[in-house]
Amino acid sequence: MRRTMYGTILAGALLAGSTACGSGGITAKRVDAAVAPTFANLYVIQQAQHGLRVTASALQSRATCTRGDQFTPDKGPGEDWVCSIQWFKKGPAIPVAASYGLHVQADGCYTAEGDAHRT
Repeated sequence: MRRTMYGTILAGALLAGSTACGSGGITAKRVDAAVAPTFANLYVIQQAQHGLRVTASALQSRATCTRGDQFTPDKGPGEDWVCSIQWFKKGPAIPVAASYGLHVQADGCYTAEGDAHRT
C-alpha cells in the first residue's frame, strides 16, 4: 500500500514536470488523448526506477479532462482544466485513479500542476 502511494505521488511529480504540445483546437477529447499516454509513459519510467517492469499498454490508462465549472465549455486554453486519470496496477486488475490540475496554453502545450490526489 505504501509503495503504491509513493508510486502515485512520484508519477504525479513526474507528470507535474511534463509538458506536451499539439496543434489544432483545444478540446476535452484532445486533452484526454494527450494526457493519458504521457501519464502512462512517465509511470513506466517511475516504476523502472523502483525495479518494477511495467508496460504502458498494460496500464490501460485513460484520462477524462474537463475545464472550469458546468458553465464553462470543455474547450480552449486556461488554467482551470482538471484531469482524472485511471489506470490498472500490475497484478490483479486493480483500478487506480488520480486527479491533476492542468494549465493548457493557446498553442496546445500543457503542464500538469500539483500532486496527485488518489481516489
